[in-house]
Amino acid sequence: MAQDKGHLKSEFGNSVADIVRSVESAQDKNLGILFAGLGLFLSTFFMAQIAPPKVVLPLMDVTLAAIVGRKGHQKIETEFAKAYDALDATEQLKLLPLKKILIDDKAPSLSDSFDLLKNWKQATWSTAGGFILNPALIPGIYCGVMHKDEFDRNDKIKDAVNKVAERWQISF
Repeated sequence: MAQDKGHLKSEFGNSVADIVRSVESAQDKNLGILFAGLGLFLSTFFMAQIAPPKVVLPLMDVTLAAIVGRKGHQKIETEFAKAYDALDATEQLKLLPLKKILIDDKAPSLSDSFDLLKNWKQATWSTAGGFILNPALIPGIYCGVMHKDEFDRNDKIKDAVNKVAERWQISF
């Protein structure tokens, strides 16, 4: 029975390069999803005729940016972990910058992201911004801050991919 190796595409060739290319392409797809969520978040002014902003803002941003973006990061993490475990020790050392982000510093689960007690800093900023602008926007600002965290995580993954690619001369 064939074993699923996650990001490993082939048994032959440079498996480190295959993994880096796969992580890079998955990260690019995830970035597209995050930008689509940001675009919908910014287009809510046009959607105000359909529903009030306190309904539209959180729903659009949460569903597209937070949930789909976070699920994309978690999928990259699980597939990278499968591929990383299948490598020998010398190849694992080559992927150390990616391992630090994707295995050692995993993205929190969605339930942790929406827990106000675990994200007190995010909740404080969202509440302060909501009271300054409009209290009805507090959920939207909270999700916007979460959206920014997803972009930051995406940037960290991209930097690690570029570090590995430059060090081992992998082209995309």
